[in-house]
Amino acid sequence: MIEITMPRLSDTMEEGAIAAWQVQPGDRVSPGDVLAEIETDKAVMDFEAYDSGTITELLVEPGSVVSIGQPIALLDDGSGEALAPTGPAANRADRAGGSQPTPDNRRPHAVPAGPVLASPLVRRIARENDLDLRRIAGSGPGGRIIRLDVERALADQNRPFQTAHSKAGCGPDAPLGAVPPARWPSATQAPAQVSGLASAGGPAAFEGPGAAGASDHIGGVTPPGGSAAPGGSSAAESSAQKGGLAPAGGSATFGGSGPAGGLSAAGGTASGNGGADGTPTGDDPREPVAVPVAQLRRVIARRLTQSAQEIPSFTVTQAVQADALVELRAQLNRHLAATGRGKVSVNDLIVKAAGLGLREHPAVNASWGQEQLLLHGRVNVGIAVATDRGLMVPVIKDADAKTPVQIGAESRSLAGLAAEAKLAPDQMSGGTFTVSNLGMYGVEEFTAIINPPEVAILAVGAARPELALAGADVVTRQVMRLTVTCDHRAIDGALAAQFLSTVRALLENPWSLLA
Repeated sequence: MIEITMPRLSDTMEEGAIAAWQVQPGDRVSPGDVLAEIETDKAVMDFEAYDSGTITELLVEPGSVVSIGQPIALLDDGSGEALAPTGPAANRADRAGGSQPTPDNRRPHAVPAGPVLASPLVRRIARENDLDLRRIAGSGPGGRIIRLDVERALADQNRPFQTAHSKAGCGPDAPLGAVPPARWPSATQAPAQVSGLASAGGPAAFEGPGAAGASDHIGGVTPPGGSAAPGGSSAAESSAQKGGLAPAGGSATFGGSGPAGGLSAAGGTASGNGGADGTPTGDDPREPVAVPVAQLRRVIARRLTQSAQEIPSFTVTQAVQADALVELRAQLNRHLAATGRGKVSVNDLIVKAAGLGLREHPAVNASWGQEQLLLHGRVNVGIAVATDRGLMVPVIKDADAKTPVQIGAESRSLAGLAAEAKLAPDQMSGGTFTVSNLGMYGVEEFTAIINPPEVAILAVGAARPELALAGADVVTRQVMRLTVTCDHRAIDGALAAQFLSTVRALLENPWSLLA
């Protein structure tokens, strides 16, 4: 028996999602057969079998996020050797075998049909605690699993779990089954006990029996200059029970039992605008719709957050007189159209200029990592491409050595593959610099976030007509603004200005891009 695990399909991949299974239990497979489509941090890729045998069990449902190395399926290779399943399979076996019997005072978990609905936070908590979400009945809208459901499941496994207790038979020694099930709030219900105290801006989960005993648990804590309006007992009673706490100058208002709103630092108000894990509640005045976050979007969020938090960045902006650039592009495209070849975009010329600028200033063509600076011998320029799944950055290898026509043909091909989520790992790796262009949307200028471990990124705005002085005359010129964001650990302001001046000179004298 062979345990098939989640593979590492890219150099930055830490986890993957099963987009779709291409096999079912009982299917015979051979090396090279596609087992599943896996959504990585960069693309949706086929995962092929390495061994021959029969699929005996699929351990992960489509849509589930799995860490690298975690078992996803079992393959019978005919060796006759039994393999004790791990991860979700072990959980299923333990529970099915009765090693953890369900007491009468516990609510048994129903296995939901179809894909598991849960937020990334809930999935992360489940992975860290080896929980099988398919064994948990969600109490959120449409059966969505919320954080409170996971916390109850952890308590059922006798794991440490903090919860407040109320007078309704839920003291510290009471069985967990006595905790009333979550109910969605209504405006008329009294506040219930607080099961967790959120930090500033974080969610707070509420559960409880309703009006009975509620005043003993969240009478409200009034900070200096603030007010508490739960309609319960005094602040002294509430502080002993650690009820809802509003920031200084704010107020705490709780609208009902069950999953309720989060505590917000802005304005100092806690209101019923979401469940414990951000799941919208039935009476949310914002009328939100929960949208599942794709694996690529989660990775983008994690890496850009890392970039914004860890990289000491600065920006330099210069204006480029783009009349000659626009005219050269028009001449090139007339010639290319006459010969039946693809057109060249302004961005293709900018990528070429950036490549030549990086060749002239090799310290910008670098990456930062492990307290050392790596200078790269090849100039590989990534181009930011917006897709329905999120931002993708395919790479033009050796951009300094290619013609604008070659860059244009390659850019169109890569952009098409990105839109179809068919980029190969080698087409998205090895970048040394990135160009992000929002000029086609009429954006005049913007600052882009560095794509680590690179140390710089170029943001390109639109070419727009502006009035300028030509001697004593006022003329109209096409002006385009470029902004380079740099990692100050690797690049100083003078170097950034020199690099940007080189790119500007190339674009203002664009025939040099064809040499």
